[in-house]
Amino acid sequence: MSNQCPNAEVWCELGCGQVFPRLERQKHSLECGKQSVVCDFCKIWITKDELTAHQQSICQEYTVTCDYCRMKQLRRGDVSVYNCTYKICTYKITPYTVHVKNNTIIIIITLIMFSTL
Repeated sequence: MSNQCPNAEVWCELGCGQVFPRLERQKHSLECGKQSVVCDFCKIWITKDELTAHQQSICQEYTVTCDYCRMKQLRRGDVSVYNCTYKICTYKITPYTVHVKNNTIIIIITLIMFSTL
């Protein structure tokens, strides 16, 4: 009878190591980082804990922005074959800096010369 008590502590069945009252099992399973979810881009099953890192660095279907023109949205898997016209430009805009001085906004854009060989 005691093992059916709603307040009895139970371990997470997904293996995250957390202990919680039995009555919170369903709530925990929805929030648990070890819960399996589907990547919206490549449709593989992965744990919630790993999803962000997967999408930001591994997923070949994830949409990324071209490093050169900063406008074109590409599948990560297509980046190596995309031929951006800005690649041949000898100037590359790097991230800008914004300063506010005496109620005036100053935007500093740094241009770096580089060569494509």
